[in-house]
Amino acid sequence: MAVFRARYRGTCAKCHEALNPGDLASWSRRARGVIYHASCVAPGAPDITPAPAPEPDSPEPGLGHVALRLRKEVADLAAFVETAVQQGKAETIAACEARIKALVPLTVSVTLPDREEPTRIDGAHESMPDLLFVLGERLHAYLHGPPGSGKSKAAAMAAEALGLAFGYCSLNPQTPESRLLGYMHANGGYVHTVFRDLFENGGVMCIDEMDNGHPALLNTLNGMVEPGARFGAFPDGMVERHADFVLVCTGNTSGRGGDKLFPERRQFDAAFAERFVFIPWGYDLALERRLTLAQGSDAQASEAWLAWVRAVRAYCFQHSVRLWATPRAAMYGARFLGRSGWPVRKIADTVLFKGLDVDTVRALLAACPLPDCTARGEDE
Repeated sequence: MAVFRARYRGTCAKCHEALNPGDLASWSRRARGVIYHASCVAPGAPDITPAPAPEPDSPEPGLGHVALRLRKEVADLAAFVETAVQQGKAETIAACEARIKALVPLTVSVTLPDREEPTRIDGAHESMPDLLFVLGERLHAYLHGPPGSGKSKAAAMAAEALGLAFGYCSLNPQTPESRLLGYMHANGGYVHTVFRDLFENGGVMCIDEMDNGHPALLNTLNGMVEPGARFGAFPDGMVERHADFVLVCTGNTSGRGGDKLFPERRQFDAAFAERFVFIPWGYDLALERRLTLAQGSDAQASEAWLAWVRAVRAYCFQHSVRLWATPRAAMYGARFLGRSGWPVRKIADTVLFKGLDVDTVRALLAACPLPDCTARGEDE
């Protein structure tokens, strides 16, 4: 008789007791869907069903359900991993890896030549290793992805991990060259900028919303970020580029022009795009979950809110709704659930819908009903 580890919950057709993921089980070849405990139909099979872990003598208030949820996640994940190993199929193992990544945020260690201890980035974005490699090679990077995915924050974290100074500015279509290059004032002196200081002395310069900048400004940067270029032209003269100067640009598009959600964003010309390594920077689900649960005082309510935000995100993507259900909406909502006393609908209006038209909100709520969170205090 075939014996295997159960992947899903069920009920033994012989003893009518629960059959949990990871239990040794067998199935009936005569009746589809009938399953048994292996010990019920094969007495020689060992019973390895784990005994439930004892509850702590005095658990902290509000954390009992968190411990139960964690135990369930670990047990389900262990059963999933065991099945993947037994099957040995590449797609099953890949699914297993994706599931682990969705639960556990990434920790990255960076060892620098002049430091004895490595620098750890706890809770790093899943694409952080790619960014660190590119910056370690002293190449310029363009991070493109949806709002709230942590692009500019990642640039600051990478600079700290690499032991480099950090600077930041954001562009709009009216941003002048002087915002980056500085200018000569009326008395003939030069006014420095963060960009100039890092260009001359080394560091990571983050330019946010690069796809929202004026093409003339981007063209000005071409010569300064050209691989192998030694000098840059500033209002007070030619300045030698430091070997540790590196540029990290961010944007909500891939640099190929606007889309439905960002119609005004500009397309990069080929000369500018050629100077950057493009790194997609989407939502890291494990990191989003960790940050959301850290915001809320009730983990169960925060989990329900996060699941709803993700359902809204999927709906908006599938139906081209001009609304971003970002990790910020997940984090702010979890915080408000525990502190504001507001009903869930009010929280959704303030952190997610943000003035969205009534008909779209009605259709969205019909497809994704509000979660049953503890903060719900009135009839929405």
